[in-house]
Amino acid sequence: SEHSRDAIERVLGLNHDHVHVVHNGIDLRELDRERHAHQVRRSDVGVPEDRFLVLYAALFLEWKGHLELLEAMERGATKLAPDVLILLAGAGPLEARIRQRITLLGLEGSFRFVGFQRPLAPFYEVADLVLLPSKAEGFPYVPLEAMAFAKPILATAVGGVPEVVRHGYNGELIAPDRLAEIVPRLNYFSQHREEAARLGRSGRARVEQGFTLESMVANTSRVYERLLSDAPPAP
Repeated sequence: SEHSRDAIERVLGLNHDHVHVVHNGIDLRELDRERHAHQVRRSDVGVPEDRFLVLYAALFLEWKGHLELLEAMERGATKLAPDVLILLAGAGPLEARIRQRITLLGLEGSFRFVGFQRPLAPFYEVADLVLLPSKAEGFPYVPLEAMAFAKPILATAVGGVPEVVRHGYNGELIAPDRLAEIVPRLNYFSQHREEAARLGRSGRARVEQGFTLESMVANTSRVYERLLSDAPPAP
């Protein structure tokens, strides 16, 4: 990400021309083949038909923000709407603490643990929105995959995330110190599903334009071509 490049240059004192950014890309053709081969319904993955499904796909690690989100939900003035269901797809050392916190807050009806999922495609397919309230990120694949499935994204503006998610275009960005704003935005989208779908369609167009596997390979090749053209001739 551009964010990572700036940090590398600052910490190591490198010249700007010596650090190159190649954004991650995903194989859209493979994902689309998978989608068309397996038409997934909500009943296939055991989730309700009538809820607004929010996919939170992240390992249960400190920087992924689970406990901070729950803390913000506890202190926030707005309560999560009863039709919103957050699917926690992941595993990791903080799982027991996250489960305990959800129980203490009486939010068992608002969260569902679905375990570590591979592939995640069925859950992207049935979700209405993808949530990523991380404390830190490099250049994550989750927003790219969400965009491939035409899903809107609600994420914290950390690391390289703002290079993928354009606020108001394919999702919304929340400042990491304002996590309490996530609940009212989830409630809003649960009541304005066509607007959420519009953001999702924009995301699909955005990933097609610049974050494909082909573009990643081409941009990597250009870095090497530039280095070779600048290299002195062999003796």
